[in-house]
Amino acid sequence: MLFVACAVFGLTVGNLITLPAIVIQREFDAASFGLLVGLSTAIGQFTCVVGPGLLGVLRDLTGGYGASLALCIALELAAAAVIYLKPTDLR
Repeated sequence: MLFVACAVFGLTVGNLITLPAIVIQREFDAASFGLLVGLSTAIGQFTCVVGPGLLGVLRDLTGGYGASLALCIALELAAAAVIYLKPTDLR
């Protein structure tokens, strides 16, 4: 099972590594590609570093993981709504 889990993760890690650059290349001008990929990576890394700590602080303040889980669910739903409600062609 561990090998299968590692294989599944390995097959999907491309979404984390290559997908943001492909989306940026498609949606923005070539002149701003480097800046936007760097900004995207910086925001992603900052979120990965700060997010777990903030969830831990929320857990400490509330005494359980319920509020942290609810916050994560709310953020996922908000992100899905932003993607779903965004017009497909802004040009």
